[in-house]
Amino acid sequence: MSSELDTFWDAVDAELARYPMAPELQPLPMRSTDSSTTYAVRLTSLGPYRIFGYYSVPKGSARAPGLLLTPRYGSVNHVPDYHDRERYAVLQLMHRGQRLADRPF
Repeated sequence: MSSELDTFWDAVDAELARYPMAPELQPLPMRSTDSSTTYAVRLTSLGPYRIFGYYSVPKGSARAPGLLLTPRYGSVNHVPDYHDRERYAVLQLMHRGQRLADRPF
């Protein structure tokens, strides 16, 4: 089984390596707070499709621990929790097919 999984993920990695990540960050003042700044993140995924995410960083902190929030099942993933955004550099990605990551660019 491990060999099959390795083969699968090696093929995914090889396909993904063909596309430039082409990251884009756009400030989202409406999603930012007094204690954190939030950005829209767009990255190239397989297909190539552009996927979407929220990236929030605490204000006034040169460095913050990172927190990756993986997509949950459903059509929408929300802006990271207020308290997480105060303490961590948070990345919340939407997988393909979720709102804001549901069409090729």
